[in-house]
Amino acid sequence: MLVGLGLLSLVAALPGLSSRLQISLGSWQTLGQLSSLELARAIDSAAFPLAEEIAAHVPEDGCVSVLAYAGADAVEYYRSRLAYLLYPRRSLVVPRTGGGLNDCGYVAVYRDTPENLAGSPFAGRWDQQRLDERTAELELVSSSRRVLIYRRR
Repeated sequence: MLVGLGLLSLVAALPGLSSRLQISLGSWQTLGQLSSLELARAIDSAAFPLAEEIAAHVPEDGCVSVLAYAGADAVEYYRSRLAYLLYPRRSLVVPRTGGGLNDCGYVAVYRDTPENLAGSPFAGRWDQQRLDERTAELELVSSSRRVLIYRRR
């Protein structure tokens, strides 16, 4: 009786299991065709491009302070991901314009997308005037839509 009930539930689950198996196999086939760089971009589409841009301008033995205009949850995400993706560079992510910059030789100012900021309660204040004052003595080495990278003179 118990074996019959088990077989009946297996038969009932087969269409769903078959569909999930096809999706999984399709995903493996698609992901298997990507290079490791393309795979990293696809899996970590938020932090990887930011880290790639910062790494292009900060030497491997360098240190970068990242002022992140992002929600609190996103700041924690960037803090952990950038530490990993920028290694061996040292990185410090702070969620406000008045945050400590320590003595890193580089400063990156990152602005999250408006969609991400709208989707995450952003309790901090982004003081553009304060940011302008803090970056006035720095040399701009790279500028894109979402990140500015400065070097101490």
